Amino acid sequence: MMQNKTRYIGLTGSIATGKSTVSSYLKKLGYPLVDADVIAKNIYSDKDVYKKTLAIFGRDILDKEGISRDKLARKVFGNKKALDELSKIVHPGILKNLQEEAFSYANADFVFLDIPLLLEMKEKIESVISFYEIWLVYVPREIQIERLIKRDGIDRAYALKKLNSQMSIEDKKRLADIILYNDTSLENLYAQVDYEIKNLKERIEKNR
Repeated sequence: MMQNKTRYIGLTGSIATGKSTVSSYLKKLGYPLVDADVIAKNIYSDKDVYKKTLAIFGRDILDKEGISRDKLARKVFGNKKALDELSKIVHPGILKNLQEEAFSYANADFVFLDIPLLLEMKEKIESVISFYEIWLVYVPREIQIERLIKRDGIDRAYALKKLNSQMSIEDKKRLADIILYNDTSLENLYAQVDYEIKNLKERIEKNR
């Protein structure tokens, strides 16, 4: 696989850990960032993907704007067979678009890729992009549960069901290169990001 000298930094987390907060801060600082969730949201504008998704999951996943990701998510949640079928339809296009957008920053020293399921799909994603580092936004599980309950207005049982459908935050912590702790203040989280960017630039400069 041909790849330029730009370093690709994977940014990931789990439900209610604050990954989107870090992503927004990086964009505010002016660093190039590819948002996999935006790519995934737009994949249904592809006519082939749209038709295949409707053929399998039915027209009740539609709303006035097209395929509703919320309705589709409810259909596949907790149903491995349905999730596998959806993955076969959307993942090839998502990976292609992810690679194209990442490689468009050919002159950048580094590019962040915000990918929610990066560690769950690491092997597939690394077939198109090689990561220099993976950064994880982390909170302890109990705080994660509390934030999810408050954010989504759900009970503890449903929060646990949602969390248990993904790789645990502790397993992700063991697999990541850089850990950003988001269990205190926003100012502290931003300070960690600033510190890690400084270190990243130094590592890149050292390895030129």
